[in-house]
Amino acid sequence: MAATVQVALRVRPLTAKEQQEGDGSCVAYIPGQPQIVVNQEKSFTFDQVLDPAATQPQVYERCVAALVDQFLDGYNATVLAYGQTGSGKTYSMGTAAPVGSGGGIDDDQSYGIIPRAVSHLFNGLAQRQAEHPDFEFNVDVSFLELYNEDLIDLLNSASRPDNSRRTRVMPSHVTIREDAQGGIVWGGVTHLPANSTHAVMQ
Repeated sequence: MAATVQVALRVRPLTAKEQQEGDGSCVAYIPGQPQIVVNQEKSFTFDQVLDPAATQPQVYERCVAALVDQFLDGYNATVLAYGQTGSGKTYSMGTAAPVGSGGGIDDDQSYGIIPRAVSHLFNGLAQRQAEHPDFEFNVDVSFLELYNEDLIDLLNSASRPDNSRRTRVMPSHVTIREDAQGGIVWGGVTHLPANSTHAVMQ
C-alpha cells in the first residue's frame, strides 16, 4: 500500500466568551465538497472538512478508523493534530477526557481520537485472536511531548514537566535516529506493556 498523507480540517464552534463578545464565524462551507471559504475571499480544499457540528465519533470514523484497520494489517500509521493554542487539538485527540475503569469509550460522545483508537486496536486484536487461537501480540506504550522543540518522555517521572514553570526536572535524553532500513528509531524512551484499553489510558 502506498503511503499517503491526508489533511482533515475541523472547525471548532465559537466559545461562550466569543459569542458574548459578538464574534462571528469567518468560515463558509461548500455543500458536498471538502472545501471552505475564509472571509468570502480565499478558498481552501482538504481531504475532509468537519464543521462545528461534527461529533467526536464522526471525526474518528471519517479521519482515523481506516488508519487503525491498516495498522492492524501491519502498516505504520500516524495521526498529527496541528493548530494554534485554543483551536481544539486536545479536545479532538481526547487527552482531556478522564477515562474511568468502567470502559464504554466507543459509546461516550466526549472521548476523542486517542481513547477511540486504543479501544479500536484492542478490539481488533481480540477479534484476530478469536479467529486464530495461536495468534499472539504484544502492545507497548510510549508517551512523548514535543514542547518548544524539546522532546519530553511523559512516562519517565524524572523528565515530566513541572506544570507551574513548564520546565523539566531533568533531561530525558530522548533521541531520534534512522535505522539501516530507513525507519525512525526513538532512543531513551520509556516503553510500558499494556494489555487493555484501560491499562493504556491509565
